[in-house]
Amino acid sequence: MKLVLALLTFSAAAAGVAPGFTRMDAPASGSRHPLPLFALEHVPRTVWDSVYSDSQATRGQSLYSKVCSRCHQDALTGQDDAPPLAGKPFFDGWNNKSLGALNERISSSMPSDDPGSLSKQDVADVISYILRFNSFPAGSTELPPQPDVLKDITIVSVKP
Repeated sequence: MKLVLALLTFSAAAAGVAPGFTRMDAPASGSRHPLPLFALEHVPRTVWDSVYSDSQATRGQSLYSKVCSRCHQDALTGQDDAPPLAGKPFFDGWNNKSLGALNERISSSMPSDDPGSLSKQDVADVISYILRFNSFPAGSTELPPQPDVLKDITIVSVKP
């Protein structure tokens, strides 16, 4: 155990601070621990950070065509009570909101004739297609279906 602690101390000291970590010194009034404290940095993510894969968006497009397009239209323009999912009208309602909020809306109320029938993966795939349609960049990893991860990704219309 002492060897592991010594190696961790040496590794952290040699690297300064490991990438993705921030050094947190003990408070001045408290006792100092022999090892520095480290915490993961919270780096805000946006839809501009390549948060979905192209293959996932392709799956989402197929599902969108089968389940969503009858109300939201092929061009994601919406009609009647179905809101647009692209362009300025979409961003007027969703700019600066999280993908978690969009995920919750789709999961709980879509499709309108069978709300809640889509799996978490289906919803993530459809969101990926919406992102691709709106020209957000694809990456090498898929958008995860977990709501707690999606809540930390913000929809922003203009690249930061």
